[in-house]
Amino acid sequence: MRRFARFFKYAVGFLFFLVMCRWQCRPKEKVIVRFIPVTVKMDTARKFDEESHLPFEEMLETEVTYGVATPTLAPTTVTPTSTEATSTTVSQTLTTFSLDTLFSNTDRTTNAIEAPTKVAGSDDAVSRVHVLILASFRGGSTFIGELFNANKDFFYSYEPGRTLIKCMKKFDQPFSLFRPKHIEMLDNIFRCNFTSDVMQCYASDLARSPLEKRTREVSALDQATLCSGRWPELIPQSKQCAVVQPKVLTDLCSEHKHTVIKSIRLYDLNDVVALVRDPSLNLKVIHIIRDPRGKAPSWMERRLVSKPNYTVTDLTGKVLESMTAYCQNALENLLVGLSMPNWLKDRYKAVRYEDVAMRPYEMTQEIYRFVGLPVPNTVLQWVHNNTNNTAGGPFSTTRNSAEAAMAWKQTLSPDAIQKIEETYPCKEMMAIAGYRPVFDVKELEDSNVTFLDTFPPQYVPNLKYREDQFHPLFWVP
Repeated sequence: MRRFARFFKYAVGFLFFLVMCRWQCRPKEKVIVRFIPVTVKMDTARKFDEESHLPFEEMLETEVTYGVATPTLAPTTVTPTSTEATSTTVSQTLTTFSLDTLFSNTDRTTNAIEAPTKVAGSDDAVSRVHVLILASFRGGSTFIGELFNANKDFFYSYEPGRTLIKCMKKFDQPFSLFRPKHIEMLDNIFRCNFTSDVMQCYASDLARSPLEKRTREVSALDQATLCSGRWPELIPQSKQCAVVQPKVLTDLCSEHKHTVIKSIRLYDLNDVVALVRDPSLNLKVIHIIRDPRGKAPSWMERRLVSKPNYTVTDLTGKVLESMTAYCQNALENLLVGLSMPNWLKDRYKAVRYEDVAMRPYEMTQEIYRFVGLPVPNTVLQWVHNNTNNTAGGPFSTTRNSAEAAMAWKQTLSPDAIQKIEETYPCKEMMAIAGYRPVFDVKELEDSNVTFLDTFPPQYVPNLKYREDQFHPLFWVP
């Protein structure tokens, strides 16, 4: 019995040793912070399967979705130990991650991202430039798009996603395919390829559109161009002008040096990662954001009722729902765009609409410097003609741009302004984007107060969710 007890003791000790050895020699693990998403009712165009998002490979291992953080274990990868900003990656563990590192390589004065040095005479230095303007409804993107449309070297496509929705309905395709189809459509336009079924439908829709609508969506399709006799085989009998066909679009796109697309239907910056990473496209993404306090009255004017003033009672559930969706979407895209790895940083630029409206000449130079092109005189003349005028409709670009950007100070009542400032996640989005809140009602009467802080910020503040609605959560551990 004594021998058996001794043998059992040694056996248990040996098994314990094996277990501890296996535990110590296991692959290291790290914590990936995942957030339980907060359900936010979106517009119809926002109803996508969030699980189908394609994340950046080098994106921080924190899903930018809003809610309660729940740690999960995942196999680790080797994390760099260098503390230099140029070698710091965004796939850091929770204990070492700080959002301050996201802005270590950003120019604070111009919001321009440091571009890699190009060798003079290299193919990359003189390659075709493709520009994608990512924005939202009533976000000021039409004005930014015209800065490129006024340049005769650019082939300008205005909201092709709107036509895509009509074409998908025509082919009876489910709306769940909109996102991949939209990216495919953008890629085809950038490559001047209009031969697919969707692109032929796009050309057909342009052919049926009135002249004003057609030239707004593709400015190169003006009457003089189509009636020049350049495509005699496409001119119907008893007509003098060619019908818009894929060949016409291909020829016009190819003869321009560069391409720009404006879209308010591209909701997730992650969706364009394949286009951004494609070296043959030389794609530049310009992300336009706008103060939700300025966006709200503009949205209500177009979607609900036009009034000289709006109070807190006008901020109905539909309005707050739209503002919530916009702020959450803008915040997610900002966090993704500003956290890109160094070799992608020269492909993304966040621009505040208010900065362009308040300083149009300076910001025009800055935007063109970002895409690597000089500003032609025609663009400067367009800026002069369209930023010092009080005329213009809701979609017009002719107005006093500075007054238009700050019109919310008189249009919204103080209680309505406070309601928007306290709405989740607009409070967090405004903190990141440099839109400071109103501290005193008298500030609304001062024309010199713009409520614009430095952008991007010198640091990212802790984003604590309101305890009455969400569990406490800090972005910076």
